[in-house]
This record gives sequence, structure tokens and C-alpha cells, in this order.
Amino acid sequence: GCPLLEELCLDWCQHVRGDDICKTVQQSPVCRSLKRFHLSGVPTSDEAVKAISSCTNLEYLHLGDTKATDLSSLAACTRINELHVCRGVYIQREGVIMACKGFGDSIRILCCAGSMEVNKDTALRVLDLCPRINTWNCVRGTAVSQECGAREIR
Repeated sequence: GCPLLEELCLDWCQHVRGDDICKTVQQSPVCRSLKRFHLSGVPTSDEAVKAISSCTNLEYLHLGDTKATDLSSLAACTRINELHVCRGVYIQREGVIMACKGFGDSIRILCCAGSMEVNKDTALRVLDLCPRINTWNCVRGTAVSQECGAREIR
């Protein structure tokens, strides 16, 4: 393995699937040192997200175009300061809220653009849970964009 690996980019790797991510994370010492994980365009499942949650040193996670519905297990990654789940059309709002409870003060950037389940109530709860968020792209392509503008939320 690569016990000192801090960043792994698998963005748009056509042959990587959720099962591959589970095996890599569960069977390798990689997850102990991993701080940045890029998986945009990789069809990550709920099982893959659960496996990723064992990478408790993660500071950055990009799951753009995820197929996952539940992000709640990511609450174990208490060091995450940047999370991108843009175009995660299946993501449920409660999972976003539960994950953010775990992130607390560490999260600074959250991108949920294109996640239709994210609404104004979700936005307000997340902002209460994570007072240090300074960038949150939850407007474009979400229920928030239909309910209000970004200025109204903050």
C-alpha cells in the first residue's frame, strides 16, 4: 500500500465503481493517511460513502455526480472542511443534516448544487449546525433556488 498517501484523485475514472472504492478503503492502509479524496463522476453508492466514512482524516471530499442517497455516515469525518456533492440528485436532506452535525466547526465549503432534496429548511439547519461555513453552493438546481435566493438564507 501507500501508507503516506494524502490525496487520491479518481475523478471520471470510467472503470471505478462503488464496490472498488469499498475494497480500496477497507483493505488498504490508505484511509488512515488520506486527507483529500476526489471521486467526481464516479458512481458512488451508499455503501461506498459508508466505506469512505472510515477515512476519518479526510479534509476534502468530492463526490460530484454521486448515486448515493444517504450522507449521514460522513459525520464520522469530523475534519472535513470542504465537501462537494454537486449533482447528487438522489441525496436526501436528512443525510446532509446528519453529516453536518459531525462536521460542526470544521466545514467551510459545502456544495450541494443540483441536489433537489436540499431545501430552505435544510439550508437553515445546516447553517445553524455549521456556523463557520463561508461558502455554500446550494442554490443552483435545488429546491432552495425555487424557494428563495441565497441572500435570504444568510
